[in-house]
Amino acid sequence: MLIDVHGHFYGPRNNVPGGEALNQAYLDAARKAGIDRIVGVVLGTWGDRSDTYAPSLEDMRYGNRFMLEMMRSHPGLVHGYAYVNPALEHHAVEELEGCLREGMVGLKLGAGARCTSPLVTPLIEWCIHHDIPVLHHVLQRRRGEYPGVALSDAADLAEAAARFPEARFIQAHVGGGGDWAFGIRAAAANPNVYLDLSGSGCDAGMAEYALELLGEDRLLFGTDLTLDTGVARLDTLRHLGADLDKVGCKNALRVFGGRLV
Repeated sequence: MLIDVHGHFYGPRNNVPGGEALNQAYLDAARKAGIDRIVGVVLGTWGDRSDTYAPSLEDMRYGNRFMLEMMRSHPGLVHGYAYVNPALEHHAVEELEGCLREGMVGLKLGAGARCTSPLVTPLIEWCIHHDIPVLHHVLQRRRGEYPGVALSDAADLAEAAARFPEARFIQAHVGGGGDWAFGIRAAAANPNVYLDLSGSGCDAGMAEYALELLGEDRLLFGTDLTLDTGVARLDTLRHLGADLDKVGCKNALRVFGGRLV
């Protein structure tokens, strides 16, 4: 079994050229690559009407409704993260509760609020209570502030993980840009942080360093927007002698509490 813990889908209203066609292309490529389970997310309207990483209430709900449609259209293969904006406060908690009742298996957080913010606390506590993981969008090293969003980096996520040791966090796309060595070191400090190996970068030494600092029990296969680099990192780990059953599926089954069987 191979489980992609970080997939993306696009609803009809989006700011990505050919977004809808990408859904089918991704599903076709995933099947060819031998992926048996996808845990995906729809990031609102991908910037069409509100910020991709801090969606409005309408866009947050729109994206999650489409993600539920994808799950129903592809039962067994496609599972979903609830994508919520913590800055919307009680609306975010209500959306998370509703999405989990409909069968979603995790929470995805973007940049509506930094993961150390009190706005995120009720969402993390809810995930702890219901035993679901949190996939958090991060920069691997944040430098300064960015207009309209509150981006977290791996050090912020490490602080949140230390504050909530009962929670399970997935640090998103270590290869997604920025200082991946910084991201790996920050993740290593907390045993409740798992490293999603996805992202567009495939630098020499990335998978090796992740394996050295976190070990094969805390690495997760993911694709993000670039399935080929995820597969390439699996190939690197294979040559390093890592247990690909763990990285490819067993760790994910444990993180998601059996919800992907």
